[in-house]
Amino acid sequence: MLRSLRIRPSVLSTLLFASLAVPLLPSCAGDQFGGESGGGDCIEASRTILGVDEELPLGFSAQDVLGFAATTFEIPFSLSLPPTDEYSGLELVPEGETTLTLTIESADEEVVLVDQEPDPNGNGGVDCFDYVEIDAELTLVTDNDAFDDTLPVVLRAPHAASADVTVNLDPGSMNGSFDLTENDELVVASITNPPEDWQLDRVPLELRFSPEHVFGRIGALYTATYPGDDVPFDALVTLWQLEDELAGACYEEDFGGPIDGGQAVSHFGELLTETPSLSIHFTSGGVSDLELEATFVPEAEFCLVPVSVPVLVVEGDVVLSRDGEPFATWGMQASTRYADDGELESIVLTAGAHLSQPFDADDVTSTLGDFGTDLTTHEEAAALVWLDWTATDGWHGELHLEADLQVLAQATVTEVE
Repeated sequence: MLRSLRIRPSVLSTLLFASLAVPLLPSCAGDQFGGESGGGDCIEASRTILGVDEELPLGFSAQDVLGFAATTFEIPFSLSLPPTDEYSGLELVPEGETTLTLTIESADEEVVLVDQEPDPNGNGGVDCFDYVEIDAELTLVTDNDAFDDTLPVVLRAPHAASADVTVNLDPGSMNGSFDLTENDELVVASITNPPEDWQLDRVPLELRFSPEHVFGRIGALYTATYPGDDVPFDALVTLWQLEDELAGACYEEDFGGPIDGGQAVSHFGELLTETPSLSIHFTSGGVSDLELEATFVPEAEFCLVPVSVPVLVVEGDVVLSRDGEPFATWGMQASTRYADDGELESIVLTAGAHLSQPFDADDVTSTLGDFGTDLTTHEEAAALVWLDWTATDGWHGELHLEADLQVLAQATVTEVE
């Protein structure tokens, strides 16, 4: 199936990696988006050969991955060098905008399950995620003849809706006209006291696939060492990038697959938009308890973020009312967690509103809600809540009233049965 992609701005990039403490696959699996592991804290414990249709201990089969990754994409493509005041000494051909047709194919009946464990000699404190490796072929064709090549690759998939590929290109030695040459000594202006004698280490093409989405980058990785130092120093020159590498694949409708029975988007949205009543019991600060009706209003797009476990995130609003009257509207950010079998385990929702002086009592009431606490004497004030949903006990969490970064009152929040 041929897919022509619409390019959109990066969505939720701040949320994805500020709020989710989930390591990317590259941190353990090697040279993929983000480069190689800096600490080498994960090592391969075992490699097990399994059938392509066989369900993995990860909760999916390799065929589930091929269902979205083994396809053809048409994407905008443009090779270019950074400004010469940032990098110099390189010559790239061909430059200019064109269209790249990218195809992944695999006929292998067997795949490899890679089991990872923390390196006993590493830094510790890391999560090492297992993944499946699928041998495949990648075909690259551009309208301007920069590429006309088929290359062997390995798809690496940590979960049922994401797969990564990294393949090193060989400038000047491929069927297409793509070439990168050094016409002078490489200079990297952004590095203070840079090392000398840079060497081109490799030119990696990095791709990440999710259902109906692909993200990509071509970079030239240069290395050098300082005198007396055996540790190489790296500099990456980006030659092409499709979208922000931290962006997620975003959906307005279900994208299928085994995650949450193929209804990950609609189920997540239903759980957010069902309107609960919340009991707020203050355990400090002398504020009276209250009950609010909360209406969760997510935005249209739910984004599958590029981490080593399947996570959907969405932004929107929490509209609060009391006895049918408006109380406040807070911005919300919500994310999911799924079990190994793809079932939805929990939703974490964070919401809040902030004020900075000048503001008055009306501002507090309309923005934060009327909790009966005088916040107008402070420079900054906020109402912050986190809620956790699980199938067994519904919504529960905490609410903080803050002023000048100090917690004035704290409450437990539970769903009214």
